[in-house]
Amino acid sequence: MVSLRIIRHLFQVGQELARIHDVVRVHGHLELSEEIEIRLTQALHHPRCMIEPDAVVVLDPTIMAITRVDDGLKADGVLIINTNRSAADVRGQYGFTQKLALVDASHIAMEVMGVPITNTVMLGALIKAAGIIQPASIKTPLIERFGKIAATNQEAFDRAYSETRIEE
Repeated sequence: MVSLRIIRHLFQVGQELARIHDVVRVHGHLELSEEIEIRLTQALHHPRCMIEPDAVVVLDPTIMAITRVDDGLKADGVLIINTNRSAADVRGQYGFTQKLALVDASHIAMEVMGVPITNTVMLGALIKAAGIIQPASIKTPLIERFGKIAATNQEAFDRAYSETRIEE
């Protein structure tokens, strides 16, 4: 089982337990050789909602100034962060010891899609960092979900996948 915490915004608090197919239903159906259960939580004020996730995805890096996004993260877990900063800077400021996956998702989203929506961009970073599925398996779900704008989302996903920096 892979558990995952996605931290979006301070005022979006909630949690949901879903199978990966439901998690990515927004992006369509993924073909997986095994069923992977993922716990999604955006609960910043309910630390007991997620105990020891394997990965934490930080879409809004400003949240790191007000909460410990690595609380409970497994020692061998990964923090996937939307930032243009270096791993040394991030580690120095926040004291993270786990593996880091860093990508400037906001820049990619603005440059490729023209809007500051980082969901698809961060999905590319997550898939690279976690290695839970092959990146090619995202193409059909993106087409099904986004239709005419699927190519733009695919480009943003691909850029994030290639530009994500993994630091042990």
